[in-house]
Amino acid sequence: MDSANAIAHDDWHTLLDAHPIFHHPAHSQPGRDKSVTERSEHDYVLPGRRQLMALKDADLIVAVGSELRMTSLWDTKLGRETGKSYKVLHVPTVDFQIHQLALNPSGKLLAVAGAYQISVVVLPRAGYQKVVSSSIDCKAVQVGQFYHGTTSSVPIAKVDWHPWGEAGSTLMVMTVDGKLREYDLSVGSEEPQQVLSFIPEKKSGSFLAQDPAEREVTSFTLGKGRADWGPLTVYALTRSGDIYAICPYMPCNASVPSSFVRALECFIAAKQEFVSQDASAATSNLTTLYDYQHKYVSALIKQLPPGSVLSAVSSSIPMHPPSTIKCPSLRQGPFLLQPSPRALEDSEGGDATDIAYMALADDGDEDHEGETERLGIIVVTYQDGKVDVYLDVEKVEARWENKQERGNELPMFAVYETIDLGVISMLKAPSSSANTLLDLLQVNHPVILPDPIHDDTIYVYHAFGVHSLEFGDLLRSLATALRADDDGATLNHVLEKPVGTNVSPILSTFSIQRRCSNPVIALCVPNDVYLSYSILILTSVFRVASFPLNLRTTYSNTVALSSSEPSVSSITVPPSTEFTGPATFVPNDLVTPLNGPLAYISLLGTEPFAPPAILTRPTSLPRVVPGTSAREFTLTPDTLRFLAMQVASITAHIRTVLVAHSNVEERVEEQEAEFARMQEKCGEMLRLIGLMKERVKNIQGEKEEGITGRVERMRGRHKELMGRADRILQVLMNRASPELSECETKWFGELARMKGEVIGSGKFDEGSLKARTALLKREYERIMPSLKDVVVKEEQRRKLVSDNSRSLGVSQAFGLGERSNIEKTKIAELEKEIVKMASQVQIALDRTYHCASFCDQRLEMFSTNTLSEKTSTSVPSLFGLKPPATSTTLGTSLLPQKDADKPRDAAPLTTAISVPPPSVLRGKTIEEIVNKWTADLDSHVREFNKFAGEVVVWDRALMENGNNLAAIYSHVLAVEREQNDIEQALDHIEQQQTDLSSTLDAYERSVGEVLGGQGGNLRALDTGPADTERDKNYVLATELHAHLDDLSGSLTQMIDSVNALSVTPSTNGSSHGSEDPMVQISQILSSHLESLQWIDGAVREVESKVNEVERRVRDAGVNGHTLSSSTAQNNGVLACLDNHN
Repeated sequence: MDSANAIAHDDWHTLLDAHPIFHHPAHSQPGRDKSVTERSEHDYVLPGRRQLMALKDADLIVAVGSELRMTSLWDTKLGRETGKSYKVLHVPTVDFQIHQLALNPSGKLLAVAGAYQISVVVLPRAGYQKVVSSSIDCKAVQVGQFYHGTTSSVPIAKVDWHPWGEAGSTLMVMTVDGKLREYDLSVGSEEPQQVLSFIPEKKSGSFLAQDPAEREVTSFTLGKGRADWGPLTVYALTRSGDIYAICPYMPCNASVPSSFVRALECFIAAKQEFVSQDASAATSNLTTLYDYQHKYVSALIKQLPPGSVLSAVSSSIPMHPPSTIKCPSLRQGPFLLQPSPRALEDSEGGDATDIAYMALADDGDEDHEGETERLGIIVVTYQDGKVDVYLDVEKVEARWENKQERGNELPMFAVYETIDLGVISMLKAPSSSANTLLDLLQVNHPVILPDPIHDDTIYVYHAFGVHSLEFGDLLRSLATALRADDDGATLNHVLEKPVGTNVSPILSTFSIQRRCSNPVIALCVPNDVYLSYSILILTSVFRVASFPLNLRTTYSNTVALSSSEPSVSSITVPPSTEFTGPATFVPNDLVTPLNGPLAYISLLGTEPFAPPAILTRPTSLPRVVPGTSAREFTLTPDTLRFLAMQVASITAHIRTVLVAHSNVEERVEEQEAEFARMQEKCGEMLRLIGLMKERVKNIQGEKEEGITGRVERMRGRHKELMGRADRILQVLMNRASPELSECETKWFGELARMKGEVIGSGKFDEGSLKARTALLKREYERIMPSLKDVVVKEEQRRKLVSDNSRSLGVSQAFGLGERSNIEKTKIAELEKEIVKMASQVQIALDRTYHCASFCDQRLEMFSTNTLSEKTSTSVPSLFGLKPPATSTTLGTSLLPQKDADKPRDAAPLTTAISVPPPSVLRGKTIEEIVNKWTADLDSHVREFNKFAGEVVVWDRALMENGNNLAAIYSHVLAVEREQNDIEQALDHIEQQQTDLSSTLDAYERSVGEVLGGQGGNLRALDTGPADTERDKNYVLATELHAHLDDLSGSLTQMIDSVNALSVTPSTNGSSHGSEDPMVQISQILSSHLESLQWIDGAVREVESKVNEVERRVRDAGVNGHTLSSSTAQNNGVLACLDNHN
């Protein structure tokens, strides 16, 4: 029953509780929770980024040690048989302790990173749950083995996928030495495509007084924007808190939106135009910089497809970084922070751990898109629980390393807010053990995770819990101030009274009683339509916690920021609420209001009711994860202070909930009054509609007919008048053309001739096309099976001949080549003799075909193909080589030991007072007490939220019905006006029909007078013999057209079938023709034959020329000695040709 309720309410905490995918590693004892003081060196509490969960649609991936596990949350939610099982992803290259998981944008690749190594795994497709075995073999490749292959390599700070990488294959790896390497897996995984250096190399022999924390990078992030350099900017964060940027940066194989390139071009053109108006020396450097930027963007514009314009629909275009600028991108920074960020009280400062860039993307406000998109926020987290919020007032621009850039000023961030997550106040205690608890900060590494649905929300998880940070109110207040056209007055007012970030603690894993914590090592927010919007949290002891989140409505972002109450961030109707509100069924054309003033105004106003924020946003009361200690509740000063703090917080929360509930009840009273007014208005409309119905039935005293009867009567009269007019026109036409014309007679004769040729003069006419086609079809059906058998036998014969002639031995190939070379030499000698002899007698021979080169080419191809079949070898596969196994040894925990492990001679600092607790608290720990109070309060808040959700549904229904009521009432009044117009139109039509009837009577009388006795029978429709002949021939033409179509289709089908059989099938001729030895031999012999034919023709031409010269010499009486010698030479050539043949 509990499981069914959990499925119905999407309670992931209950559904995932005791799921085998979260079982402890093998070295941990099942069923035994380990505290931070019990972990060994192989556990997951070392300082550094941890993200051991990933979500691929509805599939959850969890890393346990060096093992990857995968299960379907959708099956778990449905309670299927396989819901409580998982599959192991078998990846041989992942043999190290996993620290980070990163899913690429396409959801097909998973980056798996340890302390030093990285592998990319190809995830299985949907339907892997049907695999019978518990393990799935996955392809994987190790990334950058030379740079990230061993424990001596530089540790990895962060891995992430570039959102603009083509096909989602661009992986970015940041190491702690400040090197950001870009790997494109579609090209190769060994060498990076680009390397960005955020920390300059130390010069040998030089001494630099610099803190080591300033040379260690902990994280990086990408900028955002639509019409600036934001998306082409990379920000890096050092352990000391310094921030550096490099711009421009683009993946080697990128997929860039075309709208961004066009907008960036306009942005740079506007800056160039502005600078050109000021020709002072101060703008000379800017002119040079903007020229460089223009060259860069122009190179991007050239990569766009032709015809693309700025107003066209944006699409992702494959691009490459421009190579027009040879200088590398300049490292800008460190950024100046003005004013200086505030330090937390009782904190000695901590290392920076993570950075994120946020921008307000308000798609609903397109008029001010430029101002809002240029407003960016940088969030930086620290070990001591401090979160700094910076405003990116002057965004980074593209700069390159050159002489003009050496003396530029440092970039700047405006410090807006410093947030304290309360970690130090939680660890601080008046006892001497406070220093020991503060030492726990050394293992704290807060990590930022953006919300996948709401761009203005991030989650910060750390060693002591999880917090939610919402920047929506902050971003909207600043955007509104920037848009105001009042010379900065609104902006100054906002900065004097700034709107803060909405911080909500979601989970606390710190135990006051045990003085230890279970760090959070993974955080996921499902972003699938079939899964509820919630947050999944995994602690270091592999215990999962889940809390539902609230989706925001469209109008919640438009609530006035100047209100004293916090802005409503969400409106939620609990999923378990079965109440759906009143159903309204109104046609769409009636709920559209007409132009003019509203006929009905609602008491509820125009804005829907928004429940108070205390009922909808996540509760601000922290939840304490139960510890493993079995000790009962003991009163100490620390526990009393903690209980007092919790009681005060819960009491204040209860008061706020009561006030919110009172506001909801007041809204309910307004809804009741509005509902009564709507009932009265509906009754008034019903009375008006009844009066109109009675008026329709009793109009002008026609109680039986009404408007409907009048319309039907006029329609019948209209048909009668049209028939009278047609008969008059027919009589006049017959009178004007009673016989067939000459052209019509010829056309009808041609139709009769065509009928004899196509159909035949009789039933047994064998000379018609129809009969001949039928005879041809019978012959076709008779010989078709025989033709098919012949084609099949011919294909088999050709295949057999091809298989027998395809193979040729090496000795045969060399023998054939030697014989071909001999023939080629002889032919070449004959060609030279012929050309020489022709030149002697001054005869020009046209020779465009060269046998020698063609034969050499064919012989070389033939020899290569023959030898390649004998010497072919196999190529190893991509994943055939297994990299050397490496291992990662995690250090020991820096958390304090348990009380039982402390030296016994240490004197206790506080004295426990043994006071018998009340019966309600007896046998319970402090965590259970606080959690019980929080759970009770949460249950009441959920009930109030359910009631508020019902009020919201009723409020929307009443407002919608009020709008519909006003629209319907306006339509009723419009119908009344239209009814009067219809009555006037009907009167006008009746008058026109009366006039038309009088006119037709006059025409009938006139026709009767003109035609005499023939016009007396106008009521009878007579078509005449000519019309009958026309109709008959029209039917004949239609019949001939149908017969010709049938004959054409039959002939086309038979021709296609015969052509299909006659065409020689050639499946391998095109692809393997050049590789067939017999084909190559035939080509060589054809070349030889063609050369011999040319030689024969050339000899005949020379012979004819010689005979002509001999004749002329003989006629001239010249001595024939020279002629005899030429004739002898010619005869020698002919004899040589005869011998060759």
